[in-house]
Amino acid sequence: MAGSWGVYPAGSKKIEGSKYFYRDPKVEHGSFRASSGGGVFGSVFIKRAPGTRVLKDLGDVVVGFDGVLFNKKSVRKRMGGGRFEEVMRKGYELEGNGFLSGLRGNFTGFFFYPRERRLVLFCDHVASKVLYYYSDPDSGFLVFSSELKVVAALMRDLGVPPEPDEQGAYMLLTYGYMLGDSTLLKGAKKLPAGSRLVYSDGNVKLEEYYRLRTGPYIDGNEDEIMDEMDRRFKRAISREYEKDMEYGKRPVVTLSGGLDSRTNLAYALNMGYRDLSCVTFSESDYLDHRVPERICRDHQLDFHFNPLDGGDYLVENIDNVIACSDGLVYYGGAAHTYSTFSKVEIEDMGIVHSGQIGDLVIGSHLKDRRHGPASIRRLRGLSLSRRYLGKLKLDEVLERGAYENGETLAFYEKCVNGVFGGYRVIEHFTEFSSPFLDIDFLDYTMRIHPSLRYDEGIYLKWINRTIPEFCRYKWEKYGTPPNRPLWLMKRMGGINYHVKRLRKRTGLGKYSMNPFDEWFSKNEKLNREMKFYFKKKSKGCPLNDDLLLDLGALMDEGGHYEKMNSITLVGAMDILF
Repeated sequence: MAGSWGVYPAGSKKIEGSKYFYRDPKVEHGSFRASSGGGVFGSVFIKRAPGTRVLKDLGDVVVGFDGVLFNKKSVRKRMGGGRFEEVMRKGYELEGNGFLSGLRGNFTGFFFYPRERRLVLFCDHVASKVLYYYSDPDSGFLVFSSELKVVAALMRDLGVPPEPDEQGAYMLLTYGYMLGDSTLLKGAKKLPAGSRLVYSDGNVKLEEYYRLRTGPYIDGNEDEIMDEMDRRFKRAISREYEKDMEYGKRPVVTLSGGLDSRTNLAYALNMGYRDLSCVTFSESDYLDHRVPERICRDHQLDFHFNPLDGGDYLVENIDNVIACSDGLVYYGGAAHTYSTFSKVEIEDMGIVHSGQIGDLVIGSHLKDRRHGPASIRRLRGLSLSRRYLGKLKLDEVLERGAYENGETLAFYEKCVNGVFGGYRVIEHFTEFSSPFLDIDFLDYTMRIHPSLRYDEGIYLKWINRTIPEFCRYKWEKYGTPPNRPLWLMKRMGGINYHVKRLRKRTGLGKYSMNPFDEWFSKNEKLNREMKFYFKKKSKGCPLNDDLLLDLGALMDEGGHYEKMNSITLVGAMDILF
């Protein structure tokens, strides 16, 4: 995976973090290294991927940056031009957090000031790219990396044996991802979204430069709001797809039967970005296959389909899938992405453009026409399994998060920690983006009054107004095109729900893009190989006896999500320890 690492102070030990990164054997990588003032830093990058990778020692400061900066040209112009590392130094020294807040894209980076003995880490507004860090108060060093396994390896190199984090383990078993800044490594944390970390004299100080808010609410009528949504979304599309053009790459668009991915594609096509490839993965002949295929056929687009039939992909590359995400998100949710992008062959592949979290931005996590509180009940409601909820300290998660309301809680926990965690897989092949995550679009739409966003109300009006030709294709959620009245779509959705249940019970027809129940009941290979994997990885597992007993119970009695979470955890322990 492309990413950064560093140790400060490194002492007299020879440190090399790049060798610990996961590297897909089919992808060509490169690396940088720099040392200054007792600090050692490095980065690993994918040679074919678009984006900016910088690691430069400028004497008074070491500058590191990894990611895709969509407003790179305007930032450079505003800072008076020059090499990118000089632009970053000047911007940060002049404006501090304000400079970081003005960057647009998916990125992480750092500044190290050897004379001041000060290290600054930062990530983008929503942590679409991540940094993990560990600070040892006794030895007085800080380790950071884009991959948790690298943090663990560097700790060992520095004489600090890593240990599992029990709360992190139960989070994975319960939610399928981490909560807050937690990890599976005791003492190691994830740098929070929209934050910078300052390390000096053995002390860690965290500062927010950005926090997503849902207020104050936007003024204006629906037409005015939709006009502004349209303007901001077009700018987001332009920023992302122009980056492919800048690097001479071919945009890749993930497409499903939902609304978000087709909205992304429709805007791109309408704005003239037609030389692109679409990628879909699903059980064959389900709506998540048929709808994208028809869209691509109607618009004469390059179409790549990865059939998930039978579910064998779930046991083909378990170690690789877990290694891609450090086991911080359940591997069943990332396996289809790995299966697809390890197989797809697209010449000059550029950024993978998705409709990621569009539904949440436009209201799918609203429970009412007004905002409700961020509560333990709401946090519990995000879980995949309730078996071990009582073992989690959710009150501490809620207190640390200081969420504005239930909707922002869902955004930061389910999306930032859950959905984005699954997208770590793509970073092992190229970069990814979503126009819904463009911070100027996100900021605006999340402040639209919930009464307008509830039930995806203004979202449906917006797309029927701006991309009506794409609203004639069926919407997987309701099994009907989204150009009908909402009351009718809901009624059709109710009928569709019962049809799916009948198909699931009888085995006659398709009912899901990934019908886990059917696969696990019919495909003995899945059950056999998962049991074998679990048994193999459980031997010598560093988890305590109580946790191992709980894991065994999930494998014996749990549903498919619980079993896959258990397999993720033992696989992660093998990789990290």
